Amino acid sequence: MIESIIREIIDIKEILVPLDEFRKVSVLDALVERFDLIFRQEQKCLVDHTPVGYPAIEIEKIWASESERRSVIALVRVNHAGEVSAQGLYLGQAMFSRDQNNFLFLLKAASEERLHLAWCNRRLKELKGNASLFTPIWFLGSFVIGAAVSLNGDPVSLGFVEETEKQVAAHLDGHLARIPHDDNRTRSILQRMREEELVHGEKAESLGGATLPPFASKLMGIAAFVMKQTAQKF
Repeated sequence: MIESIIREIIDIKEILVPLDEFRKVSVLDALVERFDLIFRQEQKCLVDHTPVGYPAIEIEKIWASESERRSVIALVRVNHAGEVSAQGLYLGQAMFSRDQNNFLFLLKAASEERLHLAWCNRRLKELKGNASLFTPIWFLGSFVIGAAVSLNGDPVSLGFVEETEKQVAAHLDGHLARIPHDDNRTRSILQRMREEELVHGEKAESLGGATLPPFASKLMGIAAFVMKQTAQKF
């Protein structure tokens, strides 16, 4: 039953289970599922080898040069790394969330980010590119950060989500400006991701997310910059 619950985590709010009991099983199961998805590439959110809700339905672009294609691969690899990190962050934050509504929100957000990860992985394959060599580090490091943040209480944890999604939206704006104008497949993926990231941030704010101090936002930006620069090349 637990396995089916996790697989249908979008509807998890309907489940009436004591938080402590639910947390012990569901977060661990979700972690195993994410490891399976990220590292073994068995994408359980695929239907006929296409990610559910895959927004890239346009005809593939004819690349003007190999360097143009590789530049887009680098951008998609960065976003793949970001979605790997999102899995770690949200699951780490859920591990020590105090409030049940916040806990369920974090698991739901992680589930939705899982689709973004599948989309990025599919696009990389279409472009004949590879994910970052540091994928395990992005996941594990983000999980530790998420767990540490959640120990400061739910308001801080939700504020962290809000600030993260704000920075992600700005990052995606930058990537959308760099993608060739006729690469509609990549563009449609990033635009859809941006829309849904903003929804996560708005939801975190509505649940009582605290405004983070400026230095915390800057540190988050620096960490994201290091990850992006590394993932783009490796």
